[in-house]
Amino acid sequence: EKAPNAQYFKGQSYTKLQDWDHAINAYQTLVEKYPQSDLADDGLYFAALAAQQLKNCTEARTYLGLIKQKYAKSNVMKQANELDAQLKKELRNKSKCNS
Repeated sequence: EKAPNAQYFKGQSYTKLQDWDHAINAYQTLVEKYPQSDLADDGLYFAALAAQQLKNCTEARTYLGLIKQKYAKSNVMKQANELDAQLKKELRNKSKCNS
């Protein structure tokens, strides 16, 4: 289980640096390579947060949708639903969402 952890922490490092594009790439790799990992759903949530920072609200909602679709028992489901509701509102606001 070492590899998914390393990939997740790579994403977390980029998140701390506010390097949103690299963070998203790291979390996407985590989900693609280790879909069964306990960290995959968390990775999708953090990818959504990073996409929100880039004002890519539709992309962010896609990651949140994948949590609902693939990880029904996710520990981040509550936050994912709250963020999704927030993004739905923000989509109407051009200063918060480019897409």
